[in-house]
Amino acid sequence: MLRSECQNCGAIKGYEEVDRSPTFPNIAKDCLYRFLEQAQQDEIVAEQSFRAAVRALMQSDQRG
Repeated sequence: MLRSECQNCGAIKGYEEVDRSPTFPNIAKDCLYRFLEQAQQDEIVAEQSFRAAVRALMQSDQRG
C-alpha cells in the first residue's frame, strides 16, 4: 500500500495498492506476504526464510 496525499493541503486521501513497497522497493509484495503468513505459524522459521530471501536478492542485485 502506498499512502496518497492531497497535493494542495497534504491531507491523507487514502491508500492505493502497489506491487513494491516504497520502503523496501527490492522486495516483492508476495515475499512480504509470505513472510507474514509464515510468521503466524513460526516466527523463527519465518525470519530465517525472510533473511535468506533478502540475502539472495542483495546478491543478485550486486551481480547485475
